[in-house]
Parts: sequence; structure tokens; C-alpha cells
Amino acid sequence: MGKSRAADLYSRLEARGVSALNDLIADREAESLFLDFKCSADNGTGPRLLPDDSKNLSKSVSGFGNSSGGVVIWGVDCRQDRNGSEVSSKTPLKDANGFHTKLESALSRATIPPPADVHMLVLQEDPSQLEGYVAMHVPRSHQGPLRSVETKHYHMRAGSAFEIVPHDVLAGMFGRSPQPDVGAEFVPVVVSMGRGHDLRVFLHVIAVNDSSVIAERPYLSVKLGDFPIEDFSLSVKNNKDYVVRRGPLPSASVVAKSDVALAPGATEEICTFGVSIPRSWQKEINLICTIGAQGAAPRSFTLVAIPARIAGAVSRASMADLTLTSTDIFSIESN
Repeated sequence: MGKSRAADLYSRLEARGVSALNDLIADREAESLFLDFKCSADNGTGPRLLPDDSKNLSKSVSGFGNSSGGVVIWGVDCRQDRNGSEVSSKTPLKDANGFHTKLESALSRATIPPPADVHMLVLQEDPSQLEGYVAMHVPRSHQGPLRSVETKHYHMRAGSAFEIVPHDVLAGMFGRSPQPDVGAEFVPVVVSMGRGHDLRVFLHVIAVNDSSVIAERPYLSVKLGDFPIEDFSLSVKNNKDYVVRRGPLPSASVVAKSDVALAPGATEEICTFGVSIPRSWQKEINLICTIGAQGAAPRSFTLVAIPARIAGAVSRASMADLTLTSTDIFSIESN
């Protein structure tokens, strides 16, 4: 929840395997700031990584680690067609598990310092066969810039390429202090039917400090779009530490007071959303949320309730279905 786009993509690959990869290709998903496709120089057949594969691994880890993170999928060829559009096609590794092992063995030697929290998984059409693909998630580095061992340079992701970091940018990266990084988790609540036969939906929002430094004054804001503000509430459990504000537009926010901070890895309930959805409501609901802390880059996500889910929830709530919760109505999408 509140994941980066790279982490969200990697989660889909973890959950759905090759079918998620097939969707990327069918949707003509192009290489981007957070996605890169690679072919192995020997289709993953050799006893060790070839120099080209070692170089691609090293640049990818440096480039994504020094940017906002990204996903590399090995076993997919991406090139431009005659119209200049990028077209991807699967070129499976001949021994996906073997290639996975070689990547893992080389990972700690790919950059200086070695990367942290890089994850890989094997994707296979048929697990009884050797062929398949390897997906690798490289998160943003919180330990300072990563230097490629193979190229002897620091790289960043720029468009669909890994570029050498300019000297002035590199100097800023070395001089910067580690920044807090606050995301969101959610605790669902059982949905009930109100007196006016509307759905009463509540969702607890938990602020999570994913960084190695203290996150001061966490905050969250929400824009309601065309959803009636009178049918929305934002409350806090601790009025002493948090202040709730409502803006002139359909929006609300909660901000921690000056002495409130989250320790590295700490979690804290920041607020509770309350939504009353009329049973006749037939439009999609989009609650656009931003969470962060002082000095941290904000993260944005949207709580989405589509009409079909709302209608299904009305039916279940009418029968006092105690298994119906707020996450059965709202999905969380990273922006």
C-alpha cells in the first residue's frame, strides 16, 4: 500500500507470474523510468554470467538504485518497430533457475556499496521445464549512491536508459543526508448498513516509516473529487498529536504537531476515513491521497470504489454479512 510503481509491478509479477508478464507485453508496456527488459547474451545457458550480462546487471542496480527504484525482467526483447514504437517479445531463458542463481551470486559484486533489499523471482509457463524469465526488483537506495563495478560510473534512470550521473548531481547525492520515506498501510473495518440504508465504510490509515532515519511531522491529505464532502469524515484517535483540517475544496488533511516523529521502521495510526455511500450511488469513487513527512518526498495513492463493488457490497451488507470489509469495496492504487 502506498508502494512505488516498481514495487507495485513486482507484486503483480509475484502474484500472477507469467500471466502478469503477458499482460505487460499485450498492453505494449514500454521500457520506462521504472521498467527495463533484458535479454541474456547466451540465453542463460552458460556456467557463469557473460560480460554483457554482468554489465547490464551492474548498470541496472546502480541506475535504479540511484533513482526511484525499478524492475528488470530478463528474457524479454524490446526494440523499436519501423514506426519508432517500442515492441516487446518474449525470448525465454533456456535455464531460468540457473540464471537466477548466477544473478544472485553476482549481485553483491555489482555495485559499491553492495545493494540492499534487491529481490528476484523466476517466472515460468511450465514449472516442469527449464525455460522461463527472471524478474528483479531494485528499490531506491537509502545508503547513498551506488557505483557500477563494471562501468566504474554512477548511473541514474533517464527515460528508458541508464545514464551516467553528471558531476554536479553526483556531488549533491554524496552530500545529501538520508531522507525519511513514509508510506501507508491500511486496516480494514467491517462494513455496515446505516439507518438511511447507506453503506458505512471505515478504513484505518497507518503511517509507516520505511527509511533509516526519523520521520518528523507525518501528514496525509485527501481530495474527494466529486464525492460529497458531507458524506466523508476524517478523524484521528489522538487529538493531542494530530490536527485535522478541511479545505475550501472537497478535501481534508491531517498533520502531526511539531514534536511528533516516527522512528525508523515504526508504524502509527494517522487517521481513520469514514465514507457513507448512498445505496443508489452509481459512479466510481476516487479518493486521491498523499502521505509523507517533513523533508520526505510525498507518496500518492488512490482509493477506488467501482460501481460493481458498491452494488455487491450493498447486497451483502443488507444481509448483515460480517465478512464484508472496507477493502472489499475500495482498492488501493499507487499513483
